[in-house]
Amino acid sequence: MGHTNISLLVRTVRGLEWVAAEEIARVCSATDIRLRERGVLFELPSGDLSAALKLRTVDDVFLRIAELLEVGRGKKDVSVLAAGVLGADLPGAVAVLGSLREISRRPTFDVVTSMDGNRRYNRFDVEEAVGRRVAARYGWRFVSHETPEAATTPSLTLTPSLTLRLLLEGDRGLVTVRTAAQPMHRRPYKVKTGRGTLHPPLAHMLAVLADPGPAAHLGDPFCGDGTILIESGHLGVRAFGSDLDFERVRNSVENARRARCHVSFVVADACALPYHDGSWDRVVTNPPWDVAVEAAGRLRQESGRAWRELRRMLRADGLGVVLVAADSGAERQLQAAGLPVVFRQGIRVAGRVGRVLMFSETARLPERLDTWRRTGLAAGIIDDEGF
Repeated sequence: MGHTNISLLVRTVRGLEWVAAEEIARVCSATDIRLRERGVLFELPSGDLSAALKLRTVDDVFLRIAELLEVGRGKKDVSVLAAGVLGADLPGAVAVLGSLREISRRPTFDVVTSMDGNRRYNRFDVEEAVGRRVAARYGWRFVSHETPEAATTPSLTLTPSLTLRLLLEGDRGLVTVRTAAQPMHRRPYKVKTGRGTLHPPLAHMLAVLADPGPAAHLGDPFCGDGTILIESGHLGVRAFGSDLDFERVRNSVENARRARCHVSFVVADACALPYHDGSWDRVVTNPPWDVAVEAAGRLRQESGRAWRELRRMLRADGLGVVLVAADSGAERQLQAAGLPVVFRQGIRVAGRVGRVLMFSETARLPERLDTWRRTGLAAGIIDDEGF
C-alpha cells in the first residue's frame, strides 16, 4: 500500500453527505470526491492522513484497501469472502496508520460488517470467519463480537487497536480499516448526556449550514447537553444556550468546560427567552421530538410561540437552522411566525427520519454548500427534499 496517494471512505449522516463532502474539500485538499449513501469516497494525494482526522462532520474515517467483486449471498460464500479479505494489503494499511499512532506488531483487532439485501448469512458469520482467518495469517489477536459465544471469549477483555470495516452492497464488497483508534463521532468532551442527546457530527453539520461569520452571536434555546453550541464554537462564534431542564444545562456547562469552549448558559423557557430583541445573528437548534425528550413548559401548550420567540431574537438579516421530526408541522409554524423557510432537507438519524429547515428573510444556502448539494442531486444520493 503506497504512502503517497491514500484512498479514504467516511461514514456520515444519511441525507447530508454533501455537507461532509464540502468539509472534505475545504479541510483536506482532497481529489476525486464521490458521494454515496451514508458516505463519501475521496483521495488524499499528499498522503497526509492527519488532515482527515480534523473532520468534524463525519462519523468515522476509513482507509480503503480493497474492493471485492462477485460477493455471493449463500452460506458457502462466507469462506470465499474471508479469503478475499486476506488478499487485501492489511499490513500495508497498518504501516500507513503507524504514521498517526502507535500500533503493536501483534495488534488486537475486531471486524464490523454492514450489508444490504437478503443473504443466507448474517454479520456475525462474516466477522467470525474474517477475524479468525486474519488472526491465523498474521498472528494478530481477534476480538470477537459474536453472541452467545462472545460472552465466554477471553479475548473480549482486550480493547481492539484496529477495526476492519466491511461494507457488502449487492455483489460487491469494500474492505476498509478505521484510521483512528476510536470512532470519530465519540467526542472526548461529551461525558454528561441525557436522553435524546444530539449526535456531534450532525450538530456540527447544522452549524456549518448556518454559515456564521467570525464572532457571530449564535443561540440555541433547546441546548440540551450543549452539543450544537460546543460544535459551533469551532467556527469562532459567540455561543448562547438555554434549556428548561436544569440538569441538561448542568450537563452543557460540564461538557463545554471539558471542550475548553466558552458558552453562556441559562435555564429558561424557549417561549420566554431572557435576551434582548435581535440578540442573535444565527439560531441553530433541535427542539424536542416528543420521543426521547418530551416538550415541556409553554412549548407543550403552544409550540408556535417558540418560533415567534425566535423571530424576536433574530436580527433582520439573521438566519436559523432547525432539526425537527419530519411530521412535526414546524415548517408551517415557522412561516406563520414570519420566518420564511428557504431550504429543507430530509435526513435519517438514529433510525428516525428528520428534516433540516433553514429560515431567513434575506439569506440563502451558501454557494459552496449549494454546489455540493447539486452534486448530490445529480448523483441521485438525495432529492429536492429528502433521499
